[in-house]
Amino acid sequence: MKPKKGLCYLLAFLVVVNLFFPIVNSDEGETSSLVGPESRVTEDPKWQTNAEIWNDTVVWEDYRDDPIGAWSKPGNRDSNIYMRDLAKNSTTQITINSSSQVNPDIWENYVVWEDHRDGNADIYMVDLDKDELEPKRITDSDENQVNPSIHDGKIVWEDYRNNIYGDIYLYDISEEESYRLSDQRLPQVDPDIHGERVVWSDYRKYWWGEYDSFVADIYMFDLEKDNNSNGLPDYKDPETEMESAISPFTSSEIHQHTPSIYEEKVTWMEYQGKNNNDIYLKEVGGSKERVSEDINLDHNSDHNPDIFKDRIVYERRGYSSDGRHLSDSVVLYDVNEDRTEVIFRSNHTEEDPKSLVKVRKPAIHENRVVWERSNTSSLEHIDSEYDIFYSELESEETKNDNGSDENSSIIFLVLVAVVLGAVFIHFYNRRS
Repeated sequence: MKPKKGLCYLLAFLVVVNLFFPIVNSDEGETSSLVGPESRVTEDPKWQTNAEIWNDTVVWEDYRDDPIGAWSKPGNRDSNIYMRDLAKNSTTQITINSSSQVNPDIWENYVVWEDHRDGNADIYMVDLDKDELEPKRITDSDENQVNPSIHDGKIVWEDYRNNIYGDIYLYDISEEESYRLSDQRLPQVDPDIHGERVVWSDYRKYWWGEYDSFVADIYMFDLEKDNNSNGLPDYKDPETEMESAISPFTSSEIHQHTPSIYEEKVTWMEYQGKNNNDIYLKEVGGSKERVSEDINLDHNSDHNPDIFKDRIVYERRGYSSDGRHLSDSVVLYDVNEDRTEVIFRSNHTEEDPKSLVKVRKPAIHENRVVWERSNTSSLEHIDSEYDIFYSELESEETKNDNGSDENSSIIFLVLVAVVLGAVFIHFYNRRS
């Protein structure tokens, strides 16, 4: 009878220990925030927009030198590319030109952008490691080259030198050579690159017809594809068909556009109807998954996704049932945790519709997210001004360290409970 009685006392003892040192968290639904407070990158009474980030460096297009200061059709305003080093807390003007420099992107020490100084749009680049930031012209054509993206020493963009719809081109910085990646005479737009893969929105399947019936799929170019097995990738091989390395990444009768790629993961925006876009994710060889789940799906419209590792950020616009714009948000989705968190959200009131603060075009790198946010304008001739903001995220290392600490604490408490329980039974048996 003694062991049974002692066991009962042990169980009671463990219950008491767990009350004071809970081994299992009873609030399983509660999780700590992944997002830190927002910080301001720019503070100027005009527009700062289209921000991108790499490590500590943020780049954007800036209208502080323009007489009006607001965005309009590229080429019609005096905008320049600016950069801020978050670690050094310093801002640098990269371009000094009275035409439009827009749509910047950054990889390591290289910044690229769309430049209108030559009477049409060209792609320019600057090397931040050089003492003098001398812009280098990448394209030289009478037609437009727009929307550049850069990674791993390669730049891709939309190019209109061959037709009015646009092709995808690539420039290799180390080789100083350009290559044409597509030739469909139908729109191929919004390219993005990571490593040896390029993705874009492609209208080859559904173009002819009414405007509302235009449908794009996401297509992918494999820069390592070597059909001739001669050591020369297809896009550099004049003996290989241009389309040999291209494959549809998605195939749907629903409009899919503005893709973003990281390694084998691609995220994009999918049009479901008026005021209802959703964000999707797919890995190479896998099936697509819906990212932007929400209890009020019919009244949210999600746009402009950007991906880094296992985290996706995008903008969300909230609408009422009758289509009124009620809120703007920057949203973070963690793929590993299957978890969504709002980084920033603004609402406006029925009494003051102009009180809505708009947020747009978030971008992510490592554990930082940047976005543009509107403020009430001090200028009578424009509705609002935009500044760049950023927020720090909990890093993957921090999450892993926290998880290890929690597991170690649990194991320690269990061991303490077992040892104390064994001592308790020993003395209880001796007294009995």
